Amino acid sequence: MSIFIPDSETKLYGLLGKTLSHSISPSLHNNGFRDLGINAIYLMLETKEQDLGEYIGSLKNLGFAGWNVTIPHKESIIPYLNGFSSLARAAGAVNTVLNRRGRLTGYNTDVIGFQRQVEETGFKVKEKRAVVIGAGGAARAVIAAMVQLDLADITIINRTVENAAELAKLFKEENSKQNFDFCSLEEQEYA
Repeated sequence: MSIFIPDSETKLYGLLGKTLSHSISPSLHNNGFRDLGINAIYLMLETKEQDLGEYIGSLKNLGFAGWNVTIPHKESIIPYLNGFSSLARAAGAVNTVLNRRGRLTGYNTDVIGFQRQVEETGFKVKEKRAVVIGAGGAARAVIAAMVQLDLADITIINRTVENAAELAKLFKEENSKQNFDFCSLEEQEYA
């Protein structure tokens, strides 16, 4: 096994989040880079929410080519970006950032990932009902995919009912075709 030694041409990538010790992303990406002969390295980029803006500035200045975004930054990163894709806009969350000459663009690949999984099952979801548990960045992506798949009714269940209500309201304002409802986990336990 050879040891990878970064040089001035090495592209920098990483996973941006708060608690990352459980993640296998660096291992997956670095093995892929090695196997494909790509001169790049993928690092853990742990930061707290209150330090996010300064941290992103540092990533830009260090020349990071891009990074994935995970909990709790999928929504809070948006104000620090120069632009974002239509899917990221629809989801209201970003899980991938590309740095092109100092311009940061956010993307959401969770929307496409969920949509493809549903389509590959062959299950027809058009005008069906669905329940989403959670109201964070991944839930936003799943709901955005459900809207594109033309589901009729979407109920959001969350521990903090206010977050579920806010998310339902947000999607209701953008998508008059679907019915959105919400409730807390406690309410659902007795339903």
